[in-house]
Amino acid sequence: MDCASGVADHQARRESDGVCGAVLGGVPDLPDIRIAASFLKRKRVKVADLLACFPHEVQQAQQEVAFWWEVYHDKESTDALRLTACVGLHALRLAEELRQAFRLPRRELNGGKMNAQDILEAEAKNCRES
Repeated sequence: MDCASGVADHQARRESDGVCGAVLGGVPDLPDIRIAASFLKRKRVKVADLLACFPHEVQQAQQEVAFWWEVYHDKESTDALRLTACVGLHALRLAEELRQAFRLPRRELNGGKMNAQDILEAEAKNCRES
């Protein structure tokens, strides 16, 4: 949700010519995610691997945004917006994999008229698949 919120704020700033919203300066930090090893049975190794790799992917996105900002002075935060959207979509896919692996009920991430997946998909371009 942090990624979708940041993307939505950036979209609002762009669409209002700076009157409202905020420029997205980077990919949000990853919240602390912990799953007890006893839950990761043999058939859930794939989802455990995805979960273990995700923090590294977030860190790579943060480093890429920092590079674009420092070297090219990306005032529109174009790369931060794209990478934040990609990380957010990846987090949604990872959550779905976890829900399937642990047979958890589906959860809709809607905040009134705000649908997290729609917001992220609007800005995600050329995302790396993992």
